[in-house]
Amino acid sequence: MRTMRLSACAVVCGWIGACAAPAADKAVRVPAVAGAFYPESPAALRSAIEGCMRVQPDFGDLRPAALIAPHAGYVYSGKCAAAAYKLLKGMKVARVIVLGPSHHGRFRGAALPDYAAFRTPLGDVPVDTGAVEKLRA
Repeated sequence: MRTMRLSACAVVCGWIGACAAPAADKAVRVPAVAGAFYPESPAALRSAIEGCMRVQPDFGDLRPAALIAPHAGYVYSGKCAAAAYKLLKGMKVARVIVLGPSHHGRFRGAALPDYAAFRTPLGDVPVDTGAVEKLRA
């Protein structure tokens, strides 16, 4: 059962903690597809996100314990992702766990980031490196 879960979630892109600070000795992961699957410019990216969010309905008092959202380019899934993320409006999110398939090939287990942060056009997002190390153990 554990192998099935790990295989289904082949790549754990990051455990991102709200209070996590990047470790000084770890690198920052630069964007691989900024400008291709989403705008590279901070202003253009902010505008694209706001545009996707604007067309989504207000979901009232729904407060999800977990959320599943697509991670494809905004042109493909931006409105769907915005509908999911709009549910978080006004909530304090303690931790974000990003799961995704490997885009490089099959392997056994899960990949964990060796980065202290992920760079986005809107700023760096810190990785909870302590949680990542616990997963490695």
